[in-house]
Amino acid sequence: MKIKEQSKRDDEIKTKEQEQKLRDRELESKYNQQSKKDEEIRTQQQKIEVREQKIELSEQDQVLKEKEIELKEKELELIEKELNLTEKKQLTKDEEVEKKEQELKLRERELESKDKEQSIEDEEIKKKEYRIKLKEKEIELREKEVKSKELEYNKKEDLKKQKQKELEAQKIKKWEDKYDQELKLKNENEASKFEQEIKLKNEKEELRKKEDLTSKLESFEIDSNKKN
Repeated sequence: MKIKEQSKRDDEIKTKEQEQKLRDRELESKYNQQSKKDEEIRTQQQKIEVREQKIELSEQDQVLKEKEIELKEKELELIEKELNLTEKKQLTKDEEVEKKEQELKLRERELESKDKEQSIEDEEIKKKEYRIKLKEKEIELREKEVKSKELEYNKKEDLKKQKQKELEAQKIKKWEDKYDQELKLKNENEASKFEQEIKLKNEKEELRKKEDLTSKLESFEIDSNKKN
């Protein structure tokens, strides 16, 4: 009778263990999906990390927290395994069966709790994705505004440079006109001086010729008078 009960309990335990494995696989699948979603989120965060450092820091904190939780879960699993090994050595088979039943119930509760946590995390991820999309739109608007301001600034700078060039060209033209005028006056003065010098030289030459002619006439008269 005890053997039948034991066999029945073993079958029940096996069934529960199989169910537990299925639940574990489902949880692992959900966890993998969660990890994939986390990876997608991290990828999106990397794309916009240059645009917004605050988002990056916040999401890095979130990733660190998630890693800490994962490490704590792994530590708990290791502790749980060590406790299971110790308890297996100490307990009898009936005690082990009873322990497994309790563990299965506890595991079911934990799975229910994790399912709830998973649902909460899914909601958080959806909210986070929505916030990221809003942030991306905000950044796009800000970039458009910055580009518009840059274009307006560049336009003003171009106009300013054009006016500066025009002023410089006017100054250069004014200086060239002034230089040409001064050069023209200088050339006219030099030409006038040259003409006066030529005129004075000619006048001196004419005077010299007259003086020579007068001297010759005087000499001729003197000679004439001597002969008479």
